Order: sequence, then C-alpha cells, then structure tokens
Amino acid sequence: MRPADTTNAITQVRRAVVEVLAACVVEKQGRAGIPNWVDAVSKDISRADPKAVMGFTGNCLESANYLLQEADTDPSPRGRELRRKGEAIVNSFLALKVDPPAGGGFNLNTGDPVCAIGNAEVYLRSFGDDVKAVPLKR
Repeated sequence: MRPADTTNAITQVRRAVVEVLAACVVEKQGRAGIPNWVDAVSKDISRADPKAVMGFTGNCLESANYLLQEADTDPSPRGRELRRKGEAIVNSFLALKVDPPAGGGFNLNTGDPVCAIGNAEVYLRSFGDDVKAVPLKR
C-alpha cells in the first residue's frame, strides 16, 4: 500500500484557530476571558456562558498562551492585538484569590469568582491543567 501524501496548510489552520479564539475573548470592566462555551451555531457571544474558567473545560490561560505565541510570530497590528488580549486574560486570572482558592475562574459580567462545575468546589486539577500552559518567562 502506498497512500498518497496529503499536504495541509498548517500555518493557515493555526492562524484560523487563533482567530476563532481571539474573536471569543470577552472584555468587560477591566476583565478579560473566553467564555466556557459559545453557541457554535449562532456564534453570538452575548449568548455565551458568562464563566471564564481554568482547566479541563475552560482552558482560558492555555488559550491566552496560544494568543501570545501567535503574537510572537506576527509584528503587525493583528499580532499586537493578540498580545493585548492574551495579556489581559492572564492578568485577569492573576487577580483571582488563590489562598484559599476562591474559584477556578470568574463571571465575566460581575467579576465574582466561579467554579467550573457547581458553586463551591474548586479542583486543583483546573489550576494545574491551565497554569502549566503559561510560560513563566517571556
């Protein structure tokens, strides 16, 4: 068997995925994050979950890292905007109380701490999953 090689435009795919992430960033009253879910059919951000959370379901910090990595490859105004959004997300999560953890994220509308699942359970896995994606030094 000799299957044909298939070429893929990975750079274009990466760029498109980052554009989707950037379009989902919500900024309100000095806070920034990506909603835990967005209606993929309507793409209406106003109908999205108001929670921006770390970890398995939200991955906001990991998503911010993707924005920052793409910004490093793009010196244009697009790259500067990706950097601004990525840094805004990271800074928003740095404002969360962590001793003890108040939540795994925050409500984009109010800024109140929230948990990804339920109202009072904070899972360290959420912190670990997301924090490992953020570079310690740039």
